[in-house]
Amino acid sequence: KKQLEDDLTNLRERNREDASEIDKLNVQNDQKGKESVDLAARIRALEYDIAKSLSRIDELNRVID
Repeated sequence: KKQLEDDLTNLRERNREDASEIDKLNVQNDQKGKESVDLAARIRALEYDIAKSLSRIDELNRVID
């Protein structure tokens, strides 16, 4: 009986540690998700700036030609 109680105690502790690790990983996953959204927005802004710059270059080339 003592051995089974010890095993149960050990399993409960391991389950607590695993649950804590899962919670930590869920927080990290949420943070990475938010970071991904922010980076995607930055990429869209940079693509827009690049497109504007290329358009301006085309306009200037037409003026020069």
